[in-house]
Amino acid sequence: MELEQSIPNISQVNRLKRMSQQKCLDMDKIYEILQEIKPNQKEQIKLPLERIGKYFPTAYTPKQQVDLIEKIIKKLGKKNVK
Repeated sequence: MELEQSIPNISQVNRLKRMSQQKCLDMDKIYEILQEIKPNQKEQIKLPLERIGKYFPTAYTPKQQVDLIEKIIKKLGKKNVK
């Protein structure tokens, strides 16, 4: 990722500010901080509830649905490894 295109999150801003105030901020540290992977930059898969909701009991919460999907995928993965 280009440094010029990187937008720091609040945690990174606070660290950069603190380091600047302590006079220990240099370009290497700026690059290091801005190149960190932020939580919202992690790859994710999103499944619309309209597509998968019909496969679950109506009382299931989205968390229960995710937990069940994960459990099924783990079992499938173990079978495929053998």
